[in-house]
Amino acid sequence: MRSVRIPLEVDRPELVIRQSNEQVAVLGNDLWIAPLRDEVRNALLNDIRVNLRQAQPGRTAGIKRYVVFVDVSRFESAPANYALIQAQWRVAALAAPKSEAQSCTTTAQVNIGGGVSGMVLGYQEAISRVASGITGKLLSAADGGDYQCPDQ
Repeated sequence: MRSVRIPLEVDRPELVIRQSNEQVAVLGNDLWIAPLRDEVRNALLNDIRVNLRQAQPGRTAGIKRYVVFVDVSRFESAPANYALIQAQWRVAALAAPKSEAQSCTTTAQVNIGGGVSGMVLGYQEAISRVASGITGKLLSAADGGDYQCPDQ
């Protein structure tokens, strides 16, 4: 995964929540374990690896290498309501990472329970949905297929 970009407003050590359409709050006592950009990148990579292993167990011969670019435009939550991630992403052959690769957008909104743990679980599910779309593209590219972006 070449890069993951996160909105600057939320790419900070503290968790940030939406209080209304006009207002967000920084939760000073609730921190991410690592920088948010790293957390999202690692979660996406882990989910994609698991998805690929499940879809193609034992397949290693002849696999091309790809690079994934992810630009998260929305990373927000409203307590006891939802966690939402909107990400534009593209997959390109490693040999030509600047090539014209189809960009897709995945918007994953998950209903959540209360508290920080509910919010984090919601974000984990939303990241898994983004990873699922990326995995579909990787599998399609590896098979030489024409991938259509997921309807999200």
